[in-house]
Amino acid sequence: MSFRFCAECNNMLYPKEDKEHKRLLYQCRNCSYSELADSPRVYRHELITHIGETAGVVEDIGSDPTLPRSQKTCPNC
Repeated sequence: MSFRFCAECNNMLYPKEDKEHKRLLYQCRNCSYSELADSPRVYRHELITHIGETAGVVEDIGSDPTLPRSQKTCPNC
Protein backbone atom coordinates (compact mmCIF):
# COMPACT_ATOMS: atom_id res chain seq x y z
CA MET A 1 0.00 0.00 0.00
CA SER A 2 1.41 3.37 -0.97
CA PHE A 3 0.39 6.98 -1.39
CA ARG A 4 -1.47 7.89 -4.55
CA PHE A 5 -1.15 11.18 -6.38
CA CYS A 6 -3.40 13.05 -8.77
CA ALA A 7 -2.56 12.66 -12.47
CA GLU A 8 -3.68 16.24 -13.16
CA CYS A 9 -2.28 18.37 -10.32
CA ASN A 10 0.07 15.97 -8.44
CA ASN A 11 -1.67 16.44 -5.09
CA MET A 12 -2.36 13.49 -2.83
CA LEU A 13 -5.48 11.40 -3.44
CA TYR A 14 -7.72 10.55 -0.51
CA PRO A 15 -10.06 7.56 -0.15
CA LYS A 16 -13.74 8.27 -0.77
CA GLU A 17 -16.75 5.99 -0.84
CA ASP A 18 -19.03 5.95 -3.87
CA LYS A 19 -22.28 5.11 -2.07
CA GLU A 20 -24.33 4.91 -5.24
CA HIS A 21 -22.22 2.17 -6.84
CA LYS A 22 -20.82 0.81 -3.53
CA ARG A 23 -17.15 1.08 -4.46
CA LEU A 24 -14.02 2.75 -3.18
CA LEU A 25 -12.44 5.66 -5.02
CA TYR A 26 -9.37 7.80 -4.53
CA GLN A 27 -10.21 11.44 -5.12
CA CYS A 28 -8.22 14.66 -5.30
CA ARG A 29 -9.32 17.43 -2.94
CA ASN A 30 -8.13 20.19 -5.28
CA CYS A 31 -9.59 19.14 -8.61
CA SER A 32 -12.28 16.71 -9.75
CA TYR A 33 -9.90 13.85 -10.58
CA SER A 34 -10.75 10.43 -9.12
CA GLU A 35 -9.72 6.86 -9.78
CA LEU A 36 -11.07 3.47 -8.80
CA ALA A 37 -9.22 1.73 -5.98
CA ASP A 38 -7.62 -1.59 -6.83
CA SER A 39 -7.93 -2.88 -3.24
CA PRO A 40 -10.59 -2.28 -0.56
CA ARG A 41 -7.88 -1.69 2.07
CA VAL A 42 -7.23 1.94 2.99
CA TYR A 43 -5.11 1.44 6.09
CA ARG A 44 -2.67 -1.21 7.24
CA HIS A 45 -1.46 -1.45 10.83
CA GLU A 46 1.43 -3.87 11.13
CA LEU A 47 2.90 -4.71 14.51
CA ILE A 48 6.42 -6.02 14.50
CA THR A 49 7.75 -7.23 17.81
CA HIS A 50 11.29 -8.24 18.49
CA ILE A 51 12.16 -9.76 21.81
CA GLY A 52 15.59 -8.55 22.61
CA GLU A 53 17.52 -7.46 25.60
CA THR A 54 15.17 -6.14 28.26
CA ALA A 55 15.94 -3.89 31.18
CA GLY A 56 16.48 -5.69 34.46
CA VAL A 57 18.88 -6.26 37.29
CA VAL A 58 22.43 -6.80 36.16
CA GLU A 59 25.46 -7.90 38.14
CA ASP A 60 27.37 -4.63 37.90
CA ILE A 61 24.43 -2.32 38.70
CA GLY A 62 26.29 -0.89 41.70
CA SER A 63 29.01 0.55 39.50
CA ASP A 64 26.63 2.26 37.05
CA PRO A 65 27.48 6.00 37.20
CA THR A 66 24.12 7.04 35.74
CA LEU A 67 22.11 5.77 38.72
CA PRO A 68 21.40 8.08 41.68
CA ARG A 69 23.43 7.69 44.87
CA SER A 70 22.39 8.06 48.51
CA GLN A 71 24.17 7.80 51.87
CA LYS A 72 21.05 6.50 53.66
CA THR A 73 21.07 3.00 55.08
CA CYS A 74 18.45 0.52 53.99
CA PRO A 75 15.74 0.04 56.66
CA ASN A 76 15.33 -3.62 55.67
CA CYS A 77 19.01 -4.54 55.94
